[in-house]
Amino acid sequence: MHRGKFYILLMALCLCSIVWIIFCINTQDGQGLWQGCLSKQILHIPCPSCGTTRSVISIIKGDFLNAVLINPLGYIAIISLVIIPIWIIFDCSTGKSTLVNTYYACLRFIKKAYIYIPLIILTICNWIWNIVKYT
Repeated sequence: MHRGKFYILLMALCLCSIVWIIFCINTQDGQGLWQGCLSKQILHIPCPSCGTTRSVISIIKGDFLNAVLINPLGYIAIISLVIIPIWIIFDCSTGKSTLVNTYYACLRFIKKAYIYIPLIILTICNWIWNIVKYT
């Protein structure tokens, strides 16, 4: 993918996520508009990322322990939402492609079995955690 399109896509995803989080904070976690994960709505089974928005909101409100208990992925999400826009602005202002290069380096790194197998196991553990706490 071309660098410009990649950055536009990432920035759009970050901005949409930030707008969604602000909306959820201001409307009691989005109740009334969206009632949570589609997987949970249809299959009655939470997905591995269920609760990520609530976790991010807990982090923003300073409730760090509750954020971990809701879903640890909230920490990855909020760190990404802070770092990625800053990184894109840096790259665009300097004419560099460090974010794209890092992205492709991470893809190459994750393709190694000793990396992706533990990541899959962690994702499954998080999914089991979500299923257990929501049932």
